[in-house]
Amino acid sequence: MYAAKRPLLKPVILLLILASFILAACSGQVQNVNWPGLSAEGNTVYLAHGPKVIAYDVADQSEVWSFPAERSSAQYYAAPATDENGVVIGDFGASGGMFSPKVIVHVLSLQEQPTTPATIWEQSEQAADKIVASPLIVGNRVFVGTADSEVFALDRETGAPLWDAPFTAGSAIWGQPAFADDTLYVASLDGNVYALDPGSGAVLGQWETSGAIAGSPIVDGDFIYVGSFDSKLHALNRQEFGSEVWFYETPDWVWGAPTVVEGIVYFGDLQGNAFAVDAETGSLVWQKSVTGPVQTSPVAVDGTIYFASQGDVAAKSGQLTAFAADGGAQLWQQSAPAFIYTTPVVVGDAIVVALQGSADLLLAGYSRESGAQQWTFTPAAQ
Repeated sequence: MYAAKRPLLKPVILLLILASFILAACSGQVQNVNWPGLSAEGNTVYLAHGPKVIAYDVADQSEVWSFPAERSSAQYYAAPATDENGVVIGDFGASGGMFSPKVIVHVLSLQEQPTTPATIWEQSEQAADKIVASPLIVGNRVFVGTADSEVFALDRETGAPLWDAPFTAGSAIWGQPAFADDTLYVASLDGNVYALDPGSGAVLGQWETSGAIAGSPIVDGDFIYVGSFDSKLHALNRQEFGSEVWFYETPDWVWGAPTVVEGIVYFGDLQGNAFAVDAETGSLVWQKSVTGPVQTSPVAVDGTIYFASQGDVAAKSGQLTAFAADGGAQLWQQSAPAFIYTTPVVVGDAIVVALQGSADLLLAGYSRESGAQQWTFTPAAQ
């Protein structure tokens, strides 16, 4: 099952996955050695990394705030979700105390302000296991998936549960759910995509693949696109439960969610292949190679497709590559000072990556046009 064409690459990722879900025997604290979560809103990027969630202003190249203000046993991985009311985050869990073996997992709503954001509400009754997927905010609702195979809905203003009981899949939820036409779509490591009633969590229908789905389902028109550990990208018929329109077979697992732009689906695999296929038919448009596994989602901006990959294992450097959407010509390629396992974000003229494996650097910004490194971010010592 784990045999790969490039055997040094896939085990590195698998090791990170396994390590990230180990509980410390004495304290019950979840040890987060996994890759960071990254999101952006305006000029601000939000980084969930270890014991902190950090807001960083790209224009000023300065840290805006970090949360929590004091040391905590909680760890953060899921990319923060944002809207006009602030930030919603979920954690990997924290020990329930000396006399409790239970790990308590929190979802929090934060109101931004200088230095340290204020906690508007904190919900610790719904999640029974780590939150890996970014929460999804839709109007006055927040949908949260967990590593305990559950999805639940919270009131955006109060954090109160909105469903009578969580929805339970057959395995963990690692990708952010998707929402379209008053339907919630959830992908699971059990290999299924589920359509849920957002008002109750009831299952409306589902689609099955033959491998685990780690990324988010991407809804575009009548299609749902998902990558799977069966080494395929699947195009599912959104109008007919259980129906698949086409699949594109790849040399290795497809981990990250695809990106759909103007009738083309872009995605990568763990052998370091970057693909562009026709969204209607699944026929190959172009295929290129990058260094190291691609477990991130491509980023598409102004006719350019950016692929972030793990990079060179020996050099412990990640890689960021820009391709022309039309034809796939390589525009530039740049090494990063550490591995890249997290989908980059675009802020203005910069593409920002979160770094994994560096003792100091957490973020780096690169020129979208040339690939030149513009800045790096090292947090102040705590």
